Amino acid sequence: MKKLCERVNRGMTHPVEGVDPRAIHRVDNPAPLSAPLSAPVPGQPPSRWLLVLRPGDVRQQLCDRLATQGWSLQVLEVATDWRPRLQQERPDGVLLDSGWAGFDALDACRALRALDARLPIVLLGGGNEEIDHVIALESGADDYLAFPWGLRQLQARMRALLRRQEAASRAQPEPPPLQGLGAGLTSVSAVKVGPWWFLAESRCLQRGQELRVLPEVEAALLAELTAQPHQPVARQHLRLACHGDQPVLPRAVDAAVMRLRRAVEPDPELPRYIQTVRGVGYVFVPGAELPTRT
Repeated sequence: MKKLCERVNRGMTHPVEGVDPRAIHRVDNPAPLSAPLSAPVPGQPPSRWLLVLRPGDVRQQLCDRLATQGWSLQVLEVATDWRPRLQQERPDGVLLDSGWAGFDALDACRALRALDARLPIVLLGGGNEEIDHVIALESGADDYLAFPWGLRQLQARMRALLRRQEAASRAQPEPPPLQGLGAGLTSVSAVKVGPWWFLAESRCLQRGQELRVLPEVEAALLAELTAQPHQPVARQHLRLACHGDQPVLPRAVDAAVMRLRRAVEPDPELPRYIQTVRGVGYVFVPGAELPTRT
């Protein structure tokens, strides 16, 4: 009885009663993501997540737990089916399992991030070293959890990402229309970063008719750097600007800089605009000359 209670407290039981199977969609049950739910959270819309998680007891326990709390789930039986499923209807978030044999979760993570800059992505992996977390974040994941992880912790992190996305959506206006945007920009509303115009208010990069929406961390980082051109900004200051008081990995700022360079630099390996100041942090250098390889 004691062991059973411990499992219940950790959220690791396998509840059966009260689960509406219509809230869990599989390949053999291609119901839309808007299928009726069994127990929606009062006053909140259901959270729709795409689960690319290997079959097994852990996946079933997670599905049972989320379904009983009103989450709408789309569960894949074939990992590579994530792309056509995403084309059918965009979920509120995606959970990727790097331990699924034959599935390149990092590649899928990068592809998902290229499709949608704001889509919450949680990556599950086997390694718990700092480099494992850094690689996951650099690949576009918003969060990374190493096995073994608890169901309650995973669910809490998924909820936190949804709250963060909702808060960012309320705080940020919609990206401005593409037509005629470049001609009307001023130094007050936008900053030139190489061939791009950067609008901090909408987190947008624009080059001609091409528009990109930066993730929240990268946008905050670029806004902080472009506000002080030619002035080195310390890593600690950038960490506070990007993450506030949230606990982050020591190299979180460096990982965000690498992602930002891939977005704005002609050659991320030889950065022109976001340059490193050794022992200090980083500096924005507008109109910098192209460095040469040595």
